[in-house]
Amino acid sequence: MSAGESRNSAHSSSESHNNGTSNPPPTRDSQNRSTAVKCFTTPNKLINGDVGHGVAAACSGVAPTTLFTAVARKNAKNSHCNRNSSAASSFGHDRATPSSPHTSFAIPPRLDPPRVAGMTEDLADRLDRVESELAIQRLVHEYCHGADKQDLRRFTAIWHEDAVWAPTPGRRHDGLDAIRTGIKAEWQKYQQMHHWTANLVITLDGDRASGESDAEVSVQFPDGSWVRGGGTYRDVYTRRNGIWRITYREISTSFDIDRLPPGASSPA
Repeated sequence: MSAGESRNSAHSSSESHNNGTSNPPPTRDSQNRSTAVKCFTTPNKLINGDVGHGVAAACSGVAPTTLFTAVARKNAKNSHCNRNSSAASSFGHDRATPSSPHTSFAIPPRLDPPRVAGMTEDLADRLDRVESELAIQRLVHEYCHGADKQDLRRFTAIWHEDAVWAPTPGRRHDGLDAIRTGIKAEWQKYQQMHHWTANLVITLDGDRASGESDAEVSVQFPDGSWVRGGGTYRDVYTRRNGIWRITYREISTSFDIDRLPPGASSPA
């Protein structure tokens, strides 16, 4: 047998083997994977920015698990092939250009997010506003923790030196020393105090802010009786040397659910 005949015989044998019964027909799953990869690697769809419609049209019958398995395999293959390619774009995104209509895509091009109000505002200003609101929220919470746990250091740390605290109508404490004396008097009146603050709204204006919140308070008197009440806190906060503290706090629309003992005043 000649060499040419030998090669033809081998080729014929290979075709016979490939077309034999040992290879099962393509399954629905393999067809889905092929469709999934095509829909993510169709240059015209990606160049035109029609990624979502391209996926929906080409892969409408593809199960999610099949779709993402196929795409992952395609991405891994392309990543290996293009590892040393200097043409890869920054951040791992390969972008097609009209001059290369048959480029294979590992990842769909990044879509720009929709522009919303405030997007052009300086990022530092937005971050400062978020941090300021969190700091002021902490002041409101620390007021409750310091008063309820009779922690003088914790309670006085939330006020500026020249702050004003008006816990009830007709009572006012000017300055940190007076505030310190006032909270000690509250602890003498009640065996226990429990504050719950809600509905805090903060309005920022540079290094100054105002706040409004509602509070419910339960206190126990020395005779063992309990009284529930509440009110609305109206605050002014200022930032000095980078630190937010309370400058002014008054309690308005105060109410008592239970009857107060004779001579007792509403809790702060």
